[in-house]
Amino acid sequence: MQQITLKIDGKSHQIKVPDATAPYIQVIGVELAVQFFESFAGALIDLSGDDLDSGDVAAIIGVDKAKELGRLFGYKRNLRVPMGREFLTAYRYAKVAAEEDKTDRSTTFDWPDKFGNLHPYVMTEDVAPYVEALGCERAVALLLNFGGSPIYIALQDSGSNNISTVMTMHDIRRLVDAFGKGQIKRVPLGNDLLIKFFAYKNWSRLDIARNVRVSDETVRRTLYAPLARKAFLEQGWSNALRGLKRKAGEAV
Repeated sequence: MQQITLKIDGKSHQIKVPDATAPYIQVIGVELAVQFFESFAGALIDLSGDDLDSGDVAAIIGVDKAKELGRLFGYKRNLRVPMGREFLTAYRYAKVAAEEDKTDRSTTFDWPDKFGNLHPYVMTEDVAPYVEALGCERAVALLLNFGGSPIYIALQDSGSNNISTVMTMHDIRRLVDAFGKGQIKRVPLGNDLLIKFFAYKNWSRLDIARNVRVSDETVRRTLYAPLARKAFLEQGWSNALRGLKRKAGEAV
């Protein structure tokens, strides 16, 4: 086995590959090696001088790299390409790890009320387990696609209603840690989180209403400042609004 360094998004990942695979990676580079093994794993290729300019290998990795491989293997006409499974698996795991490193797992954000004042998001009880497990951004993706319906959490594909169409394997593992494997009877709608998160992303009120499938009036009321919203809930919307306008010196 030989050690190879993968560079993904500026970060180095060390992997080990079989001796038979390493020369290909060293000559043509990691990214081209991925395409090469995906195309020719286990196949016979022609690296004789006659075919290097226009053959199948040159079409995948380019003429210059094909010629370098030809020189490396003595311009062999029938060269059996190794399967490269260990390399491809390690590469894919490194890519997934790099994506996980970039995933925003923060559990709060500052959402703007209708006047542009910012307020820290406070989780409601129904969505808290999802936000704590996934972070706000990934929880929003789950709620938007599966809110109001049951889901089945498994580390393998589960057929219909498969959350792997939306969630990464890292997301699913986090859900398994939080809820265990099996069915969640009903995912909350989480409209309060969805509306405030999309407002944080600077979506218009109408765009939020269309995507969350609520009225624009619901969006407007949700985005009132917390103290104003509390007054609205306690006093009724019309009475509370008159009181706010009086304080602001507006005519009612």
